[in-house]
Amino acid sequence: MQRKPRKDGLAAISIGMPVYNGGESLVHAVESILNQTLDDFELIISDNGSTDSTFEICEKFAKRDSRIKLFRQTENIGPVNNFLFVFKEAQSDFFCWAAADDLRSPDFLEVNYRFLSENSDYVASCSPNCFIGDEVNLTKFEIVNNRLEDRVVCFLENGWNSHGVFYSLFRREALNDSKDLGSLFFASDWYVDLCLLSHGKFNRSKAGVLALGRGCSMEPDFVSGIRSNFIEYFIPFRELWKAIRPMATALPIASRTRIFFIFCSLNFSVFRGNLVYSLKRIGLKH
Repeated sequence: MQRKPRKDGLAAISIGMPVYNGGESLVHAVESILNQTLDDFELIISDNGSTDSTFEICEKFAKRDSRIKLFRQTENIGPVNNFLFVFKEAQSDFFCWAAADDLRSPDFLEVNYRFLSENSDYVASCSPNCFIGDEVNLTKFEIVNNRLEDRVVCFLENGWNSHGVFYSLFRREALNDSKDLGSLFFASDWYVDLCLLSHGKFNRSKAGVLALGRGCSMEPDFVSGIRSNFIEYFIPFRELWKAIRPMATALPIASRTRIFFIFCSLNFSVFRGNLVYSLKRIGLKH
């Protein structure tokens, strides 16, 4: 699918790929983007001070494809700031993040770009998603509620399977006025998703597939590494609640109450999981 060039010369889509030591998976991830049926995009890659072959691999791709804009950070700026960096470099009306270990079917951009172009009340669209190697278990939920409070509830009830929202194709302007995007806390990606959903609905296209790598958030020690204080061991979603409080206070009291109890359930679930994991580690040491 080719699009008629805009007068300002901007591509239809900006894709941001933050990467650190992604040499093993990077080639396949970049190729899955360059082979898209919709070819009107820019791919912004930011190498976060990698110590492996990441930059050399990116350089080879950039030399043979002018759609790639390659940046190399002089020092590691942290994963969140690197995600934020590629977002701030984007100029197109539509944007998506792409992890360096994710794969997209060739029609991913085309089907989701076409949907958003034709449906202005939706801010994000994604194909069914799964983890690489688990393609039989596709996540297909969408959030099509007209009321914000219903969208928030629907998202929180599907939060553990919300990767497709964060890595969807979305309208860039929907995040431009959001605060705290550079903050790192447990479920900070959920905050980004909720900022998106405060502007509109989330579509799940029937065509295409987004296959996700497992990344650092799947490691057991990831949560403990981003706690800012001890209380978050008992209330892991504390910072997320603080971040979305302005949004929540504008909702009807019945919706606020329902959201509060969902948070209580989520906190207990994570606390229990952390406790079991900690006890197992103690057992292994003894």
